Amino acid sequence: YDALKIGEPGSGGEYTDQDGFGWTNGFALELLEKYGQVIQWDQSIPVVVSNKVKKQTQLTNLSRLRCLTFL
Repeated sequence: YDALKIGEPGSGGEYTDQDGFGWTNGFALELLEKYGQVIQWDQSIPVVVSNKVKKQTQLTNLSRLRCLTFL
């Protein structure tokens, strides 16, 4: 799913485009695009995250770039 071109398939990733692959991200982005200005939350919900990784893996350059994008 291409987040910059709503409704278009993504490209340049680690996998070839597949029908149904990434649809949840696309749905969430379209939902926020359409209703983001009117959605409201009354309170924050605390989120607890624990590290479940048993073995550290080597990041590919693409994965490293994606991680840096969200930091």
